[in-house]
Amino acid sequence: MSRVAAPPPPGENRPPLVTTAPQTVREEAERRLAARKASGHWRKPENIPSLLHELEVHQIELELQNEELRRTQNELERSRERYLDLYDVAPVGYAVLDDKGLIQEANLTLTSRLGGPRTAFVGRPLRRFVDPASQDSYLLHLQRLFETGEPSSFDVDMVTKDGTSFRGRLDAVVHDDDSSGSRSCRVTLTDVTDLKRAEEDVRAGKEVLQNVLDSVPQAIFWKDRNSVYLGGNRTFARAAGLFDPEKIVRKTDFDLPWRTEEAEAYRADDAQVMGSGFPKRHIVERQRKADGTDLWIDTTKVPLLDARGEVRGVLGVYDDITERKRDEEALRESEERYRRLSDELERRVRERTAELEEANRELGAFSYSISHELRSPLRAIDGFSARVSDSHAGLLDDEGRRLFAEVRWNAQRMGRLIDDLLAFSRARDVDLSLGSVNMTGAARAAFALAVPEEASRSRISLSVDDLPDAHGDARLLGRVWENLLSNAVKFSAGREKPEIQVEGDILGGEAVYRVRDNGVGFDMEYVDKLFGVFHRLHGQREFEGTGVGLALVRRIVTRHGGKVWAEGEVGKGATFSFSLPVAAPSGLSTSLKKLGLPPGTTSVP
Repeated sequence: MSRVAAPPPPGENRPPLVTTAPQTVREEAERRLAARKASGHWRKPENIPSLLHELEVHQIELELQNEELRRTQNELERSRERYLDLYDVAPVGYAVLDDKGLIQEANLTLTSRLGGPRTAFVGRPLRRFVDPASQDSYLLHLQRLFETGEPSSFDVDMVTKDGTSFRGRLDAVVHDDDSSGSRSCRVTLTDVTDLKRAEEDVRAGKEVLQNVLDSVPQAIFWKDRNSVYLGGNRTFARAAGLFDPEKIVRKTDFDLPWRTEEAEAYRADDAQVMGSGFPKRHIVERQRKADGTDLWIDTTKVPLLDARGEVRGVLGVYDDITERKRDEEALRESEERYRRLSDELERRVRERTAELEEANRELGAFSYSISHELRSPLRAIDGFSARVSDSHAGLLDDEGRRLFAEVRWNAQRMGRLIDDLLAFSRARDVDLSLGSVNMTGAARAAFALAVPEEASRSRISLSVDDLPDAHGDARLLGRVWENLLSNAVKFSAGREKPEIQVEGDILGGEAVYRVRDNGVGFDMEYVDKLFGVFHRLHGQREFEGTGVGLALVRRIVTRHGGKVWAEGEVGKGATFSFSLPVAAPSGLSTSLKKLGLPPGTTSVP
């Protein structure tokens, strides 16, 4: 059966006995007991049961309150343990210093970092672990901290118990103890050695990067989203009249010496590049320098992206192209002058060409006329000399007969010279009839013409390789073989066994042909004279000839886009070579008449 507490005695206004403090509950119970004794109410026998019941209720309440108190105390103890764990293993060192700088409390992180048990730190100054070089700075910051009461953060060099140094950052706040009226400061110690090293590396990297940028001849700059300058190199700073790149930071184009319209154009380009996310290249524009002079610049701008790939600004690079613009203007003026001069030169060339064509026609007519006019008296001289020598031989002595023979020989030589000169002249002017030429057959035919007698051919050792075909005029190339082989026969005739070799092969896109003999040869010192008109290395009486044959060879080969050369040694024979393009030269045609200049040549000997 449950008990119900009796109501309090009349006149007693009793508050509920609910509290968490045992001392307070006891004091309330004693107060009530004293009040009942004074009233005499509790002595009445009929009130004894209610009083007992009330005491039991109070006892139960006290037990419940004690249980709650124990739970609270246990929770506080667990919270304190958790706090101490967090406090001791925090990533930074914690300490409480008094106003003299003595350590009152320290966590395990701090003591472990500095080296030693917790008991070795309490009551000792923290400055013992500050590097001597940093102690003055440390004490000054500590003094200001207690004087001003404002939080302070500063870096000092710390030294551990084993002498190891590291860079530490101290963050301190002042704490006033209301109960004792004393002051202390709570300090956190963070090892910032790696951070400082990283900051130093970043600073050094920025310095190297700035040095690299400053060494670049182009002007370089970068801006934020609002076209405010974040930096630039020294070249750009000089153009802006600032010289120090640091002074560019936080300026806009309107703060620099550019004209207003120039600044507006620059910012419009910035907005276009940042808005589109694409570069804008080769922006050719004017820029006013700090000294008031103008220059031309060629600018390229690209979006400046952050780590997430979002546009955070613009990067620009430009070249000073003022000299180039001047050169372009000068070139334009030169081209205009050249055009005028070219037109004038072309007009003069047309006039001179017409005059030259007329002169060539006159020269051709003159050559034809001269050849006929000279041949008639030469034939008459040769014929009359022969008749006198034959009809009046009895009237002439040996000297007279010798003189008439000399007249005939010179008249015949003069005739051959006229024929060779006409052939040399016509080789320049004649139309080329181009086609495939069997060079093996042409060489053998030319040898037969050079040595018509069978007996003479039999004493000469001739070898002709299987020669590559050529593309050209068969008649003119036949004249080349005639002259080269007749020369080989002539200059090797004095040998006991004359030997002539004709060779040919393809070398590097050219057909090369060679005529070797074992004749008298020549001195290479005079090789340049071989292919000139009338240039002879041997006497007329020693070896017959007009001195035109090799010059004719050179003219014909050159007209076909080839070249000629010779090698020899006195007494050991000679080799005459010529080359022709394997394919027909692009500029070669059957209409090459006029001056007969082959492609790539400027003159014909």
